[in-house]
Amino acid sequence: MQNKQLGLESGFGDRLKSERTRLRLTQDDLARKVNKKPLAILKYEKSMSVPSLKTLYGFQKAGMNLGYLILGSEYQEENYSISSRLSEESLQLANI
Repeated sequence: MQNKQLGLESGFGDRLKSERTRLRLTQDDLARKVNKKPLAILKYEKSMSVPSLKTLYGFQKAGMNLGYLILGSEYQEENYSISSRLSEESLQLANI
């Protein structure tokens, strides 16, 4: 599907929903945190749309495990962390 073409492992939408519910956020809550409309969150969770790098960074800032979202595996912060590698500086370099 579309997610696979962009390098996101299958199941991204399910993992996004899982992380959102783990954090006890509604789709509206998460949408506000990442400056998106609730419909966008719904589309991400249904794998109908793929979030931008900027939105993925917003998910991480909202408390989500970015390694789990992207790769489909849970990583411990002390072992491996995509979240720590994705910084504001890298977003600026990507012109986001």
